[in-house]
Amino acid sequence: MEIRSYKRVICLLVILVFAAPVDAARPKDLGELYDLAQQSCVEVLINGHQSGTGCIVSSDGLVLTAAHVINQQQRIEVVSKGIGRRNATIVAVNLGHDIALLQVDSNDGEFKPLAVNRRFPAPGTDIYLFASPLYRHEILQRGMVARRQTTFEYQDRFIEVFHVAGQVQKGSSGGVWLNERGEIVGVQSGSVTSQFGPAGIANVTPARAVADLLATQQHASTPTLQMFVDELVVLSPEVLEKLPERTIGVVVQKMESRGAAEQGGVNKGDVITHINGKRIRIRDDFVGAIRTMKPGDMVTLTLLRGDMTTAKEVTVPVAEMEATWRSPPDVQPVHTTREDAN
Repeated sequence: MEIRSYKRVICLLVILVFAAPVDAARPKDLGELYDLAQQSCVEVLINGHQSGTGCIVSSDGLVLTAAHVINQQQRIEVVSKGIGRRNATIVAVNLGHDIALLQVDSNDGEFKPLAVNRRFPAPGTDIYLFASPLYRHEILQRGMVARRQTTFEYQDRFIEVFHVAGQVQKGSSGGVWLNERGEIVGVQSGSVTSQFGPAGIANVTPARAVADLLATQQHASTPTLQMFVDELVVLSPEVLEKLPERTIGVVVQKMESRGAAEQGGVNKGDVITHINGKRIRIRDDFVGAIRTMKPGDMVTLTLLRGDMTTAKEVTVPVAEMEATWRSPPDVQPVHTTREDAN
């Protein structure tokens, strides 16, 4: 009994010792949370134009932002009250999660990074976006985690995100979503929209992808078939009537010119029912299956075409999203403005 009591005391002391510093650093209220974010977050400039938001995530000046905010062959700067205006260079990107790391020029200044918490926040949890939307500086907004799992949203490419119930504005891209402890739990990427405008659902990159990119500091290698597929329920009743009853699968809505899907013989309007013999139910099934592969693999798609009654198989090479970032194009790309960037 004495040994057991001794062990309990030791365990209690260990818990207290390791818990104390964390509790001490925790913001006491939203005002302190704002101050914590303000000293670490920056605005990202492309050729002098404010393109999005970012956040310092290391003591040596690594900045986290959304990958679509930056451009390979244009001048990148970051600016904030704390560090002033400084040049930045691209360290690594993960296009499958729409995140990038930048290295900020150091003038022997103090960088104050925010911590990353890779644990997925529970549904119903309030989290807070710190960003500079619509050319307004240092805005803190509240959102609520609206989904238990991640999903895939198409924003020029499929990106793994989780959904947050909350309005986001142009210029918020690359802003960080924080928990009440002031830890990064996500990065603002895009938003769900309809023909009537924003739907009040933000697409947020999970923090585990941020932690992984910080660990490697190398370009990711994200597999892709370079096409956009959607679920059959989006089709009109007239089109659905042509399909065999209770057909399950996804429909090809768009393909990149000379991309992997086009080279493999996929056509716009094809309905994909199986991938490597496995039935596809929804879009997440399809994209999730591709994400388990490696660039260079070959994938067999079973699809319906034409009168939609005869199944056909095509073999498609798996491409890599980040390929052009490893070998930048000779021609300077044109910067395109996304839905949630200024």
